[in-house]
Amino acid sequence: MGYMGFGMQNVVYRQRPKKPYEVSRKSAFIPLQNYSRTFKLKPSIKKNQRLRGFLTISIIGISFFFITISALHFNDYSKIHARQTANRVEQDNRAAFNFLMHSGMDRLRNNDLIEAYSEFKLACKIDPDNEQLKRLIIETASVLCAKEEKYCSDLNYYLSLGQ
Repeated sequence: MGYMGFGMQNVVYRQRPKKPYEVSRKSAFIPLQNYSRTFKLKPSIKKNQRLRGFLTISIIGISFFFITISALHFNDYSKIHARQTANRVEQDNRAAFNFLMHSGMDRLRNNDLIEAYSEFKLACKIDPDNEQLKRLIIETASVLCAKEEKYCSDLNYYLSLGQ
């Protein structure tokens, strides 16, 4: 029948149970036949070695070319994206500054000095070089300093920036 695997041979799995008090002879394991083939190293076949080399070099070159082009496109895209992001941030900052200035002016007209001062301080964080904003924040801080002492240190700070 043949070899069953897991180290079992045909002789082993065809054995019958032994009758009690019977002397019987077990069949012997037959050793493997001698293997008559001989192994020797054969020289490698060098057919089309130039063609294989040319194909390998050309595939590497084409891959390098496409990677280079992709890298250039990525760099261009990165520059465009960075420029668009910077423009968008600048527009958002300008819109936020204008909103804070108008809101602060409205609160100043309604005599809400503390809220107007907080709006002007936020606007000052966006654009600290605006002259109109500096003037408004100094005026608001001077009025608040006359009422409460804690705004006097801020007034001194903004006066030092104005000079």
